[in-house]
Amino acid sequence: MGNCCTKAKDSEEIFDLKSAIDGKKKICIWILGGPGSGKGTQCERLADRFNLAHLSTGDLLRKICKEDTPFAQSIQQTMERGELVDTQTVLQLLISAMKDAYKNCNGYLIDGYPREVEQGELFAEMIGMPHVVVSLEVPDEILVERLLKRGQQSGRADDNEETILLRLRTFHNISQPVIDQWREKVVVIDGNRSADEVVI
Repeated sequence: MGNCCTKAKDSEEIFDLKSAIDGKKKICIWILGGPGSGKGTQCERLADRFNLAHLSTGDLLRKICKEDTPFAQSIQQTMERGELVDTQTVLQLLISAMKDAYKNCNGYLIDGYPREVEQGELFAEMIGMPHVVVSLEVPDEILVERLLKRGQQSGRADDNEETILLRLRTFHNISQPVIDQWREKVVVIDGNRSADEVVI
């Protein structure tokens, strides 16, 4: 009985979120680009300017990884291999974060998601259609330089050269088709400039 009620409540909340996004009551923007392309920096600026909730799937996953559980360890190992965490796990983390931010924002900046075609299709089905898809384009060699520098400064485990190259390969093979599929909503931005020069 309890599980049934919980599922019904969850479905109702997801439906409300979807209605708000599809009805443009809440704006929804996907920010895509290779690792190190500046998604987080630009999202922070847009979030402040327009009162949008900045939700990074990478940050949500790294937060989970800090927990001392087999589930967290499994996610950590997947990320260290430069692979994508399974769609349902990421989608549920995202839905939860969007619900938490719902009352206090004008909409959402979805940072680094969807990372593959299936994720985008499920997002549209369960959460709503994105209104704009921003693609930050930066050459691979620049991304590697940025990420190695960031790794030295932050100590992030996934910012080492081997993992960076795996993540770039994953991006080109799996994430680029997302941009191709949603081409009619895509706005391409040259991210190979300083953060202040990038205009979204």
